Amino acid sequence: NASVGEVGLDYALRECDKSDQITLLHDQFLIAKEFARPLSVHCIKAWGDIVSVIGSVGGFSNGCVFHSYSGSPELIKPLSSYGCSFAFSGSVTYPKSKRVKNACIAVPMDKLLLESDSPAVPETTARANPSQFRVRLMLLRESCAKQINGQTKICSE
Repeated sequence: NASVGEVGLDYALRECDKSDQITLLHDQFLIAKEFARPLSVHCIKAWGDIVSVIGSVGGFSNGCVFHSYSGSPELIKPLSSYGCSFAFSGSVTYPKSKRVKNACIAVPMDKLLLESDSPAVPETTARANPSQFRVRLMLLRESCAKQINGQTKICSE
């Protein structure tokens, strides 16, 4: 089965009208629901609006993955309740990325995904080598290192 996406809101794009983006995203969410497809979602500087649009469609029973999640830790719980999972890219390893690191720590294990998103967002030292990235994430979430190793090993091979 194919997913819908990557879809989302990107408010860093100044030439794109925000209300047009919201309308299109709402329609794309409805298409995903109608055809029972999971979603891949992108969000840049639009977290309040994206949560609102997800709420307006009632969440996603077929799954939704936030690609290269950069939202706050406080959004993890409400977005999880809508059926969302969270993929973290190399940005979680950047020294100044406290918010992303804290969000990664807040994600329940069954909602945690890794992605390289390289070369756009390379991991700081391993240049998106999946095994090294997994090690860096285990260090960040040391309380559940064994779970992370087991859960992510399957996806990186």
